[in-house]
Amino acid sequence: MAEYIVIGLGIFGRALAVEIQAMGNEVIGVDSDREVVQEMSGHIRQAIEADATSEDTMRELGIRDVDAAIVAVGSTEDSIMITLILKKLRVSYVISKAGNDLHGEILRLVGADRVLYPEKETAIRLAHGIAVPEIVDYLSITYEMGIAKLEVPRHLVGKTYGELQEDLRADVRLIAIVRRDRVIYGASVAEKLLAGDVLLLAGKDKDLRDFGRSTEA
Repeated sequence: MAEYIVIGLGIFGRALAVEIQAMGNEVIGVDSDREVVQEMSGHIRQAIEADATSEDTMRELGIRDVDAAIVAVGSTEDSIMITLILKKLRVSYVISKAGNDLHGEILRLVGADRVLYPEKETAIRLAHGIAVPEIVDYLSITYEMGIAKLEVPRHLVGKTYGELQEDLRADVRLIAIVRRDRVIYGASVAEKLLAGDVLLLAGKDKDLRDFGRSTEA
């Protein structure tokens, strides 16, 4: 069983901590707000009220052996300081949340192993969903390429996997079909699409948008 520490139990940190715990892991949450800590105490293994910007305090928590530490505080200055302290205490893997590119660069310079941009990533997904409502989720891979989840439109329900492949643009690849809790990779050409199926597609942003719009009926 893996053990994680989440520092900063705001909206992002709280949701992250609860989800990691729900996945069968052990989570320690740290925040300086007593009310937040009390609220979280019943949702994760341990919630601690502490000043994570204090090296002595963090050392006393004995966090060196956790599998990963996630720095989810909102303050830019505090997140940089906490990341530096964690690496100084030899935490093996530190993930830090950044508000912008410069903040992210500084976090990497002080030792963050991975930097998250949750607001930026959410904005990108939302933009694609607004531009093409049929796209239910989107993951950016490069500046102009990504992976999109697109619910099978009504006029494709009943068509086979083989017929779908003929409809796809040359630069769009079908990765899998998601059917309820089942993921179908490499479906047979005779596999029929059902209502509620979700297509997992990869390609250039423009081609994904064009295909999404072409499914409007």
